[in-house]
Amino acid sequence: MLREGSQGAVETEAGIGGEAPRVLACVSCRRAITDTAKRIAKDGSHAHTFVNPDNETFEIGCFSDAAGLLRLGPSSMEATWFAGFSWQSEVCGGCRGYLGWLYRRGDERFHGLILAALIEIDED
Repeated sequence: MLREGSQGAVETEAGIGGEAPRVLACVSCRRAITDTAKRIAKDGSHAHTFVNPDNETFEIGCFSDAAGLLRLGPSSMEATWFAGFSWQSEVCGGCRGYLGWLYRRGDERFHGLILAALIEIDED
């Protein structure tokens, strides 16, 4: 589950001035998930805040690629946050913590990851 108020919230803007990419990992188990070089903009922004039908608020960041995830359940178009994209839930492959969603439309795909569920770590 999402851990609210986690100390590892990830910055929502790309690095400044040619900064080297930083590894982003699951805040719970530190499994590497993606990196800052894979941040992308969808609908004009990398970061988005959405409320689901259960009235839960999520701040997500969009990423072109993310490893270390497991997908849960079927894809759905119901209550999608990105018009024309289906979504499928994704959890950490290490601890099974909920990390976000894989979005698909035809051949296009991206990951919407819960920013508070990620933390920057050193590669060492």
